[in-house]
Amino acid sequence: MNFVEISIPFETLLHKLWGVKMINIHGKASERKWKKYLAKIAKALNKSIIMNVDSDGFHKNQLLSQVSQLNELSKVKDNADIEFIYHLSAIIFELLGGIPDHRDRTVVNSQNDFLLTLMRRLHYTQTPYQKVMTILEASKHKPFSDFHNHEELEEKYFFEYSKNPNAFLDWYKNYHTKVYVKLF
Repeated sequence: MNFVEISIPFETLLHKLWGVKMINIHGKASERKWKKYLAKIAKALNKSIIMNVDSDGFHKNQLLSQVSQLNELSKVKDNADIEFIYHLSAIIFELLGGIPDHRDRTVVNSQNDFLLTLMRRLHYTQTPYQKVMTILEASKHKPFSDFHNHEELEEKYFFEYSKNPNAFLDWYKNYHTKVYVKLF
């Protein structure tokens, strides 16, 4: 029987995706179990693309096609890790705008070689509530944790501003203008 080494970072990813039942799975796992994890990741990506990607039909189809390939790879008997990495990389580039195609080039070294805006451009939008959640999460991480205390910000949002994202954002922009500009 073949085994696959499950690293702690991979366990952490599975734990974040599927909760407590994925704690303490690091170490060796059977190839069958490994393929099960890959299938679960493919299923999660499929759901996430359907729920979160608001794009043209062609783009969504390209993404879901790559995820479908991931799902098929989880059923293959041999070690398909390299193919899995290929399809994950393709999904990443598709999400960024499209897969670059430099097959006709001898040199690829310009910054513009990776400007992936031929068919679309990635642009995130955030509601006021999402901006507040970004501020609160960023306040736990460097360099943003250097500017204010996370617990104090949470207290201010949940208690002083009664979970009113617009009022909290107005206060934050006024008192932490430079940090707000760095964040948004």
